Amino acid sequence: MFSALLILLTLPFADLGRSRGIQFRPLSKIAFYVFIVNFFILMVLGAKHVESPYIELGQITTVIYFGYFLIVVPFISLLENSLVELNSINNSTYNSYRSSTLNSYLYIGKRNFSTTTRRLTDTPSDQSDGLDEGDTAEEDAIMEERLESIMAKDQLERQKEELESIENENTSAKIEYVKDVISGDRKYENTTVTEETVDGIIEELKADFKDNIDAATDDINYATTKLAELNNNYKK
Repeated sequence: MFSALLILLTLPFADLGRSRGIQFRPLSKIAFYVFIVNFFILMVLGAKHVESPYIELGQITTVIYFGYFLIVVPFISLLENSLVELNSINNSTYNSYRSSTLNSYLYIGKRNFSTTTRRLTDTPSDQSDGLDEGDTAEEDAIMEERLESIMAKDQLERQKEELESIENENTSAKIEYVKDVISGDRKYENTTVTEETVDGIIEELKADFKDNIDAATDDINYATTKLAELNNNYKK
């Protein structure tokens, strides 16, 4: 029982991953969830009588408990490091894809959201009884815009988390990442990314992501309200 506590001290040495967190390490996440389930199974078995099959189950789950720290964590860390290195072989293709994805959703955040809100705001608020053909078309358009906003918000939130995680990397990695993100963005077309400016640009990008996420949230709420109004008018 005492070793079950001491084994926790090995975790900083057993985790050989380049990234200290597991938010972007799916294999580590799966292993951690399995560990949690195993931990609760051990708790239940600890309250059982010392008899078969609880003895055998206790032995198996105990091996899994200690194996997580001594075998699973180091192995998965090395595997994830290897996968990252393999991914870097196609780095130029990946960066091109990531840059285009980021810019496409930044474009949605900076232009399409405001356009959507403006278009919805121009929609007459008074509705006739029931949904005629024009009302149905309006409802379809609002549902489409709402879905687009939800998808864009989800993507922006993931990209914001990725941007925040890059702050823990070395300076050269941050510079390369930032160059990819701002590529094609007219706001940063005259910006030079250096060791002195990269941290400031990251902060600006984080602010941009926050503004776009807030705009997406506003559009989702607005579209939801409009759909509710149409539904209420239909019921009347």
